Parts: sequence; C-alpha cells; structure tokens
Amino acid sequence: MTQCRWRRAEAPGTERLTPVRTPRSILDAETGEGGSPPLLSPVSVQAPSAGAIPSGRRPVGQAPVEIEEPGPGPRHRSGVLEILTVVAVMGALAALVVPRAILAAEAPHDRALKQDVTHLRDQILIYRAEHHGVAPGYLNGDPTQPLSLDAFTAQMTQYTDDLGRVSPVKDAAHHLGPYLARVPVNSINGSGEIRFLGRSATFPDQPVGAEGWLYQPSTGILAANVTGHDAAGTAYFDY
Repeated sequence: MTQCRWRRAEAPGTERLTPVRTPRSILDAETGEGGSPPLLSPVSVQAPSAGAIPSGRRPVGQAPVEIEEPGPGPRHRSGVLEILTVVAVMGALAALVVPRAILAAEAPHDRALKQDVTHLRDQILIYRAEHHGVAPGYLNGDPTQPLSLDAFTAQMTQYTDDLGRVSPVKDAAHHLGPYLARVPVNSINGSGEIRFLGRSATFPDQPVGAEGWLYQPSTGILAANVTGHDAAGTAYFDY
C-alpha cells in the first residue's frame, strides 16, 4: 500500500505543496509502527510578484546608489554668519557692561572721597558768593588775617554775617549758613586737617604733607591731599 507525502512544487508565481505517493513499507520504517503519519495540510504561499525586489537586495545589473554627503552649501554659510553675529553682539554687550561693573565694584571709601570733595567745593563756592567774593578760612572774614582751620570750621558750620563774622545762633545779622554739618574726614588717609596755601603760593600738582585736604582760599581751589588712585585708575588728587 502506498500513501501520500507532500512535496513542494514550484510554479511560476506560486508556491504550493503537491502529494507524493510513498510505499507503505517506507512509511512503516519511518514511523516504527503500522500507523500512518499525520498528513500535512496543503498550504498555498504567495510568491513575490514579477519585478518585486526582496528587502535588502537590488536588481541584478543595477549599480549601487551612492548617498551624497552634504557639503558647505548656503545653509552651512548661514550657520557661520549666525555664530559671528552672536559673538559680535556679546562683545558689544561686554563693552557696555564691564565699565559699569567696575564702577559698581568701586570701593566705598573711593565714593565717599569723591562725594566729599564735590560737596566741599560746592559749599565753598556758595559761601564765597554770599560773602563778597571772600572764601572761608580768614579770621572774621578779613583776607588780611591769617588762615586757620578754626576760622574755616566756624564759618562753614555756624551762622555768619555777610562779612564772615561768626555766631552760634541765627539772628538778623548772622543769617547766612551753615554750609556744612562738619568738616569731612578724608576717607583715604583718615585726616580732617586742611593744609592752607597763601595767596602767592602756586597750587601743587601732587599731594603735599599728611593733611586730608589741600586748600587755597584766594582761588577757592580744593583737592584731596592723598596719593593713590581708584579702581578706574583716576588719581585721588584729581577728583
């Protein structure tokens, strides 16, 4: 007796299983018993259509496709220009911010000295304008009298008449001032003393002595009498 086995028969465009007849003796030898092996159900497999290319393969005779790498075209140049623009903007911002940062980092004693010099000069100018052109520092406001720190302090911190004569209280005659609450101390060298220069003296171009201030009443010039410079490089004497 013969039974059917299935074998694969290929036809153009289709794959299918076709029965193959096998003698019974061969089947018994394979199974070890007189029973029949289970028959396979025919399965139809659709073959690829004509012209289809399996995944990962290319048709015979077709040259491989070369992928072109992007070169330095317009998009690349545009990116470089954007980077250069950002760098230029950052440089401009740094030029604006750095000087302000230096000023912000200015030491408190530098700011105090600058403010005190400015305030002293302004108040001396006001006093001089209200006392017939005579600056403070002369005893009783008399330019022929010696200069002294006591006279300067009294005339700037108390009430005076238009001739520079001093009164601790305000009255009808002594109605001018006061111009200062106190004579400020030089915040750099810690001195509140004043070095006076006479009418015939030439105002120096650098600090002289250890006093806090350098002052010439005949010209009204006042300077911080101290060496050194601030964070911006400006000499204290040039404030």
